[in-house]
Amino acid sequence: MIQTEAVHKVALEQEELEYLVNKKNEDVAALYKVIKVVAVVIVTITLMAAIAVFIIIKLSPDTFINRGEAPPNIFITSLQLMLLLFCVVGIATYYSYYKTLRILIMDIKNGKKVIEPCAVIRKFHSGENDTYHVYITSVVRLSIKVTVAEYAMLDEGDKINIEYSPYSKIFFGYSI
Repeated sequence: MIQTEAVHKVALEQEELEYLVNKKNEDVAALYKVIKVVAVVIVTITLMAAIAVFIIIKLSPDTFINRGEAPPNIFITSLQLMLLLFCVVGIATYYSYYKTLRILIMDIKNGKKVIEPCAVIRKFHSGENDTYHVYITSVVRLSIKVTVAEYAMLDEGDKINIEYSPYSKIFFGYSI
């Protein structure tokens, strides 16, 4: 990796901070929406299971008597199923929070962004969608999309600075 300067941190600009806050708010709203939907699904599955157990007990009570067992308590069985499902969803929710929202909150509290100097490795023009990209020596990004004028101006080995958040690695832009 070719680097002429060291990576350094500077304060986030107001627009970048607002972008991170808006992204966090959107992610929180999406997480709450998913939790609500999953809670309804859990209650529905539990009720369906309780109805299925009730029907099994009413249609074939001999099944349990022939084995010398008492029929299962529908309430206890449903409660156990509901608790199990809520535990699984709780663990998944925490994992989702830990991997996404927590790092966004850390970026917002930190209030800094990383400026990483990189070298252009290769230039690439995509004819399919008529976009221009340069491959760089960054640890965080493989390539960045540039304008036609910047594509013409940049050559292999030229220096370019990219800006991103330190924890969530959200790309803010670049400067030449």
